[in-house]
Amino acid sequence: MIDLLRQEKWDWKSIKNLAHGHITTPIAELTPKPKIYSVAKHIGNPAQQEKLAQKRLEEVKTRQTTGKTYLEKRGISQETYQSFPQLKNNSYQAVFGLYTGFDDQARLCSTINYYLDREDESRKYFQKDLPRGLAQLSSAEEVAHIVITESPIDALSYRQLQFESGDIKGQKQAENTIYLATCGNLSVEITRSLEQVFDQAKAKNQEVILAFDNDVPGKKMAGELERLLQEKQCNYRLDFPEIGKDWNEALYLKGRDHAVQDFLVQDKLYGFPQLKYEDSILSKVGIPQSACHGIHFKGADKSVVFGLHQNIISNKRLCSTVTYQWDQSGTERKYFQKDLSRGLAMLSPEKEAKHIVIMASPLEAIKHRQENSQAEETLYLCTCGSLTKGIQKELVQVFAQAKEKSQSIDLVGLDERSSESLQKVLKNQQYVHEVPSKHLSTAIGNVHDLLSKVARTLGALARLSPGESSGKQEEEEVKKRNKKGARMGI
Repeated sequence: MIDLLRQEKWDWKSIKNLAHGHITTPIAELTPKPKIYSVAKHIGNPAQQEKLAQKRLEEVKTRQTTGKTYLEKRGISQETYQSFPQLKNNSYQAVFGLYTGFDDQARLCSTINYYLDREDESRKYFQKDLPRGLAQLSSAEEVAHIVITESPIDALSYRQLQFESGDIKGQKQAENTIYLATCGNLSVEITRSLEQVFDQAKAKNQEVILAFDNDVPGKKMAGELERLLQEKQCNYRLDFPEIGKDWNEALYLKGRDHAVQDFLVQDKLYGFPQLKYEDSILSKVGIPQSACHGIHFKGADKSVVFGLHQNIISNKRLCSTVTYQWDQSGTERKYFQKDLSRGLAMLSPEKEAKHIVIMASPLEAIKHRQENSQAEETLYLCTCGSLTKGIQKELVQVFAQAKEKSQSIDLVGLDERSSESLQKVLKNQQYVHEVPSKHLSTAIGNVHDLLSKVARTLGALARLSPGESSGKQEEEEVKKRNKKGARMGI
């Protein structure tokens, strides 16, 4: 009985009075009633919303400190964020304004706060009692592009990657761009605001770029907004990070000290098994060492590793490697260096380049150069069968410079999809020369098959050698047993 009363939240004094018959109040009235907590509604007055949000932004002290600010700890430079009045940032936190009412002049309605906890993990929270909106970062007078991301941190990271790409077109685009962030959700209010943004984009012929995370939730959100953009008949495109889950992670991976990245590549190249060229698999298929000049590569008996480059028109920086490997059965495997962004394998000419040849395989490019009478003036760039968006952007810059310098361009031995994509790029750039996609000659096209055959032959010889030695060992053992038996008179 006592346990039952305790479960009903009776205190000991009430239980004691009940036991002694001192209670005259009906028991139902004595049973404590559960507390009813009211759900606080958002403040509905727009002026009051703006006042509270502005007050929160002004509370963030932005005085200079000796240490890094929150955004700098996330890899975002001061040059990237300092022009935006819609955020406040210090050593501990970054606070962004949230906006609504994009059918007219967007107004401040709330804030979102990002900070690092004691374990250095990034956390966030929204301002209490205020409605959520879109984070907005804009300092452009004339907007030609609208980039939409999941978080304002991703938006700043995306902007910084545009400036660090070395792409002049991308840098100019960033200067005329407004950045919006959903802050991780597509609520009814957020979707309504984005519909208003898309209506404005359609009316003003602005390009919308959906730059969401490269994961399942990010692609789901991008898919939902893509359908909405199609309904509105807007000019849009999708852009996902090539490396990392989101744009801030991509910034971190790409922004690692180039010396560290270069070390990883050099370690891969020069940590490769060292062989004399005549003992390498390339020599065994008839490729002379003279045909391999101007290439970052190392060859072994059953594998070849090539250096990959970025920023072809400027510093041609090594960024990663690709390895071609053959097992004893002759099966070819190709793999790229882990956690490093992909680039183009490059065969530099001996003289100033007058011609550019785009191919898929650096092995085929080496053979092609042997047959090319203009090899001394030809730059070979190889996609290694991976025409990512990053590589396409790299080639866009190469083609633009080729147009300025009147360099010829050949697309040789590419698959149909890659060839069509690059021909479309050349057409958009109004490249003056017609660039048909050329097929490989039989000798060049068979280089991978030939390498597989050599590897298979070497594998067969390797399997045969142990068998011969073990047979000789068995013969020696038989002779020893016979001698021992003869001495014992067997």
